[in-house]
Amino acid sequence: IAKACPGLSNSQGANATTFADVSERTVYGAVLVTGPAASSGDLATAHDYLNGLADLRVPSTAPPSTVGPGYVLAAGGTAQEGWRLEAGVKSYANDGTPMPASIFVTIASGSETAHTDASLFNSEGLEFVSGQVVQHGNLAGGFTGVDVTDPNGDVTQADVYPWPENLLTIAQSQAFDNAGGIWVATPRQEGSVDFVQATSSSPSRETPAPQQTLGERLETRTDDNGNLEVYGHDLGHDWEIRHSQGKIQVFLDGSNTPSKDFSFASGASTSLDVEGGTFLIGVFDQAVASWSVAVDATDTTPAHTLDGRWASAQDAAGQPANLWLLPLPGSGTGTVSGATALPLFVSWPTPLYPDGLFGRGSDGVVSWGIAHHTDQCALVKVIGADPSDSGTSNCLPSWYALSRKNGLPEVGGYYGQQNATAVIVLPQGADVTAAAPSSPDCFTWRFESNFASTQFCVVRVPVGGTQTLTLDWNGDALGGPIHITAAPGALDVGDAVPTASP
Repeated sequence: IAKACPGLSNSQGANATTFADVSERTVYGAVLVTGPAASSGDLATAHDYLNGLADLRVPSTAPPSTVGPGYVLAAGGTAQEGWRLEAGVKSYANDGTPMPASIFVTIASGSETAHTDASLFNSEGLEFVSGQVVQHGNLAGGFTGVDVTDPNGDVTQADVYPWPENLLTIAQSQAFDNAGGIWVATPRQEGSVDFVQATSSSPSRETPAPQQTLGERLETRTDDNGNLEVYGHDLGHDWEIRHSQGKIQVFLDGSNTPSKDFSFASGASTSLDVEGGTFLIGVFDQAVASWSVAVDATDTTPAHTLDGRWASAQDAAGQPANLWLLPLPGSGTGTVSGATALPLFVSWPTPLYPDGLFGRGSDGVVSWGIAHHTDQCALVKVIGADPSDSGTSNCLPSWYALSRKNGLPEVGGYYGQQNATAVIVLPQGADVTAAAPSSPDCFTWRFESNFASTQFCVVRVPVGGTQTLTLDWNGDALGGPIHITAAPGALDVGDAVPTASP
């Protein structure tokens, strides 16, 4: 003090004293320094003031809730672009009690930003620092470690640090006594966090449950209200998907008006045609590990596969699910796999002509698609769980052609060795009912062609079984009912309804 305050030697009597706040947790000091020309009267007045401070008690006030220095536990990067993990004090209670916290400091262009976590129990945070993924948080007592599993199934074991003893001593918090430590991990990709709890039989780290490998992850962020937003750039468009309580809206190229607005349960999907291609969007159970389209080969383009990307979300019921997006460029046909037991036929854009789909479906035993081939020919394509049920039918006519011929429906399809996939050609609006156990799926082509106003109804008939269909079109039974009996590679149709070759 004497070196820093040269005038201190000229003071007479006591030249320093201490006093405290009302809780006697914070101590203050006062030092008397006088100049060389101070009179004896000035000195006496100053000493009286100094001595009067000894019994002073200052009201306790909490310092600003800003982060102060802490114990550095781990660090990465550089002083200009990096991070460090600290254990320190976030703020003080009104009585002066320190409020401890783990403090994660990010450094960008030399400027620091602190992120604090004072929960003292199992918690997790995520930061991206100069291209590095850093996940961190606090660990509750009774837990032995943290495993971070990335989308590829790779597991990173977090480093866990105990709270510094001095911080434990001053905290005087029951919650803090139960704190287990501070953890940090630097996986290659952002991963799911599993807190590993000690067991009576094995106090060491438990082996995490096997994780399935998912495809590439979509970019996500949260808006000012904490709602999830998924975003990206595909097919020449900036796009954004907003998902909240099962409702999904798709926005394109910065527009505030959604290009599509829909809500569906887990397991459903939809398509959005855009300039440059089509977006397939689906919400599936978390057990779905991939969603891809195998594109049919053409004379100029070989067959290839397009893979979807995913993000964690919720289905319409608010249950955990994954949101998938699959961009399909240009136009084409193929099969989509991953979300159903059998692949489904797909074509894009929606009004693809020719070769676009009238409809598609699957019951887990066979998947079918009815494709527009020419203005005189529709083809039924089938994928069977049994390979002997897979194939493509001969041509089916339009209702326009049948109405010019005899005005009666025609039955065709593909007849496998175990199941027949039968298709009935009808006029639009015809009502078709079937005896148990089957129920037909019906589709109508709504675009301009000879097949406009033609309805196709599909029903699977197991070999050896018979299916009866009742028809009604504005009171006209159209030659029904129809009795369909399946044999290996063949179909027997009762009554006067014509039958097409398989």
